[in-house]
Amino acid sequence: MQARMVRLSLRTAAVTLALSGSAALAIAQDIPAKPPPSDATIEKELQPQSHPVTEADIAECMKSWDPQTQMSRQDYEEACKRSLKYYPEHPN
Repeated sequence: MQARMVRLSLRTAAVTLALSGSAALAIAQDIPAKPPPSDATIEKELQPQSHPVTEADIAECMKSWDPQTQMSRQDYEEACKRSLKYYPEHPN
């Protein structure tokens, strides 16, 4: 009697899994596939964004320079300008 109940439970579980898998597959097939982005779109997204750099931004960035940075003041200023051009939200 118990063996018969176990077999019945296993069959029920197998049928339930099979039906739920079919339902999930049917739902997935109803979702339209999104076309891949074009090469031009990808190229545009990969290009660094350039922003205008103000003297105030450079002055703020230069406040963190000191002789211990192991860069000359001129090199540090050029690095500040490059960083601010591409990452304006992080001046330091």
